[in-house]
Amino acid sequence: MIGVGCFAHGEHVVPVPIENHHVHPLPRGGNPAAPGILLCANAHGLVHALLDDIERVAITSPYATVHEVVRLLADNVWAGYPGRIRIIAYRGWQAYGLSFLNRRLVGQHRLWDSAGRSRTPGMPAYGETGRALALPRRLRRQITAL
Repeated sequence: MIGVGCFAHGEHVVPVPIENHHVHPLPRGGNPAAPGILLCANAHGLVHALLDDIERVAITSPYATVHEVVRLLADNVWAGYPGRIRIIAYRGWQAYGLSFLNRRLVGQHRLWDSAGRSRTPGMPAYGETGRALALPRRLRRQITAL
């Protein structure tokens, strides 16, 4: 969809690609029918990049609380994102971070990033796992173990 309204930037001067961002990411157990917020493609990518940075810290700090994981981020990482991007990412992390820290979502983190892109060669994107029968047996086992 092309538009000028973006939650992160307000109004764009020219029409840009607008995407629906689910606050609780779909690859992390979010509901596809839940309402989202409209972000331009750049802001949407930045939110997921920050969520991936937060998840990398959470993997190394499994006993930290949701808020402590964000505080453990390097200062230059957190400060490197605009304010509204940080707010959107933090709200998303609040929505699914506790399950992540409970080690329930570690498998999804290993296979897909927060935007649903594959981290494993040969693994389809998160939204395309319906074609999992065509995958090698090792990857099929990983998907069904989730």
